[in-house]
Amino acid sequence: VYGPGVKANFLSLIKAINYNIPLPFKFLNNKRSYLYVENLVDAILLIIKIKHFYGKTYYLCDINTISTSSLSQIIAQHLSKKNRLFYVPYKLLRVIFKLLGKTDTFNKIMNDFVIDNKDFIKDTNWKAPYDIDSAIKKTCIWYKRRFKM
Repeated sequence: VYGPGVKANFLSLIKAINYNIPLPFKFLNNKRSYLYVENLVDAILLIIKIKHFYGKTYYLCDINTISTSSLSQIIAQHLSKKNRLFYVPYKLLRVIFKLLGKTDTFNKIMNDFVIDNKDFIKDTNWKAPYDIDSAIKKTCIWYKRRFKM
């Protein structure tokens, strides 16, 4: 879940892009699912309104998956920064992260993580009110205000 107040790896990515740190995501075509916080709230309100979901479990995400390199591009655009990506072979990066004891971080950043929300959409006809571009824009506006840029 991302949006104003985001923490962890998503915030680290925003900070790295803001500080013009080159990132090894060029040609990285992983698939990642994210969920904007206001889309989550919209889905929760829909569930409360419909009231026939007791005992059901759903996975939620924004409609489209996105690669880390594409995500970086959108963040850079909304921070008015240049997207500084370079290429490092995937296997070499995996070895470097492993040597640093950061295998978990590597998996969270570089590998696919795709959520299937088709059951929720089928049962509710839900459509996320915010697309990824506008959601990241709002997140970047929060970041600029929060960190006084």
